[in-house]
Amino acid sequence: MFGRKGDTRDSLYKKICKIFDANGIEYKSDDDNYIIVTPQMGDDLPITMFITVSEGTVEFRCKLAFDASEDNFQIILDAINKLNSEIALGAFVIDSESGWVMYRYSYIYIDVKPNADLILSLLKMAIDTVDAHDGALKALMPIKKDDKYTMMFV
Repeated sequence: MFGRKGDTRDSLYKKICKIFDANGIEYKSDDDNYIIVTPQMGDDLPITMFITVSEGTVEFRCKLAFDASEDNFQIILDAINKLNSEIALGAFVIDSESGWVMYRYSYIYIDVKPNADLILSLLKMAIDTVDAHDGALKALMPIKKDDKYTMMFV
């Protein structure tokens, strides 16, 4: 009754690699750490998705192509909080130490064996979410103008 019904970490990791191979999706894999990195192209910016398979969860993470600084940290944090209230799945997060702005979505697979359609749908959802919102966040980043940093609002 309480036996494992879903994939193991190892079997899901290998399954995702096979799904990517079968669908011509470029990726690099780190078999020791169960990490798959796939470069994708958004509408305007490249998106690098990190997929980490843990025992029971698979996490889709994307570090955005810009970081928050001390000067704009609160502005970015406020924008991320508002944005997170509007998206259905996953969350944008900011690392207070590094200033990294990331998107993260975790899928729990304990009792299921995700198939190719589900894996590809999760990848697409994560990429589409980042692609739909990275421009608005990027617009809040400082740009260099006349040796002074100003905030760019589009």
